Amino acid sequence: MNKTSSRSINTITFFNILSTVILQGLAFFTAPIFSRLLGQSNYGIYSVYSTWVSIIAIVLPLQAHSAFAVAKATFPKERQEEYQSSAISLAVTAYVILSVPVFLISLALGADSFYITAMLAHGLGSCLIAALQYKFIFEYDAFRNFVLTISVSISGILLSLLLVLISEPQDNYKGRIAGISLTYFIAGIFAYFYIFRKGRRFFSREFWRFTLPITVPTIFHLLANILIAQSDRLMIDGMLGSADAGVYSLAVNFTVVISAIYSALNNAWVPFYYDYTKNDDKESIRIHSRNYLELYTIITCGFMLLSGEVYALFGGEAFASGSIYIPALAAGTFFMFLYSFPVNFEFYHKKTGLIAAVTVSAAVCNIILNYFLIGLYGVMGAVIATIISYILQFSFHYISAKYIIGKDFPYSLTSFAPWIVCTAVCCAASYLLDGLWLIRWLVGFALGVYCVIRILKRRSIF
Repeated sequence: MNKTSSRSINTITFFNILSTVILQGLAFFTAPIFSRLLGQSNYGIYSVYSTWVSIIAIVLPLQAHSAFAVAKATFPKERQEEYQSSAISLAVTAYVILSVPVFLISLALGADSFYITAMLAHGLGSCLIAALQYKFIFEYDAFRNFVLTISVSISGILLSLLLVLISEPQDNYKGRIAGISLTYFIAGIFAYFYIFRKGRRFFSREFWRFTLPITVPTIFHLLANILIAQSDRLMIDGMLGSADAGVYSLAVNFTVVISAIYSALNNAWVPFYYDYTKNDDKESIRIHSRNYLELYTIITCGFMLLSGEVYALFGGEAFASGSIYIPALAAGTFFMFLYSFPVNFEFYHKKTGLIAAVTVSAAVCNIILNYFLIGLYGVMGAVIATIISYILQFSFHYISAKYIIGKDFPYSLTSFAPWIVCTAVCCAASYLLDGLWLIRWLVGFALGVYCVIRILKRRSIF
């Protein structure tokens, strides 16, 4: 790897991780503030609102921006901005057209017009901001992506806080909704014109026909992932009660830390991986993939070993029983990380239909497993179901990439086996050494030192 490439990966990864740390910190410190200001009922309304926004932002824009990566590998450099402006215009056109029946049907069903308007504005802003983030990611512009992400997040929090404080207590959820919706909508409009001004192309039959077959199946993939993430909580609530669901949910939210780190690392890795693939640079893929696997394995193992004491401070006495779920949930997240390797390969080869089919299959398996395992083992049954579902998802995607697509998939099972074994051993050790915190922390510290030495020695995070 040349020095320029090494510096680029390090810079991008640094800003991605920094933004992740800041965003997680903001979420950690502001969640109790808003929960206390809103109260249980109003906070619940906002939580449901957020779920609907995440679904709308996936479905209505047809995920047009998700083809930016494939377009970069398909069209020449001089046509990239033209493609991006046309693809984002497709997203806006689809969103506006589909918003009309959503709005009218919601009103007919008795929904609050403020609630629906804010939700649609928020969803549009979210997808447009995501498009600009994708543009920055695949143009290796980590600093602008960092500034955009942090600016929008902080602005949304501050405006929401102000509007909540000046709202009537009985409906101050409207202040929270209005603040975040207005911030995302304004930032989204800026994002659209920023992209469009660069390419100045609204409609292109070539670009729209290229985009839709790739992005429409992606909708089902993303919705299925939401289903995998949410179905266990809903089923625990229905089968065991809200108290168990609350403890489990907090444990899951705690493990979001390493999920967020995975997202940050993957955003840095994918643009380089696509470039290496396009140039048939198998040696770079082999070297950097091994470094990437080693890095995330160490992060996961360290998290498992240190999580018990940190979670006790995070959750407090009322949620202390949730600590038993965290190492196993982290193991499940590790398999979510592993499945990104075949998924990135599938996406590069435009096989989003396969991706969607596999993820939907895993979501169905997750629901079935939850039903039987929660009945047998309680909350731990949901944890086991989550791990099995992610293992199945990784297995299905691996088979798809290796044997259905083929085309020189650069990974064998032996590429992943050592890291799976290391993670399994650390997961077991976290339980076996539960009361021996000093040993766990010393091992975690040793892993951290080893990781830093390895990075310094190769002068590259990957």
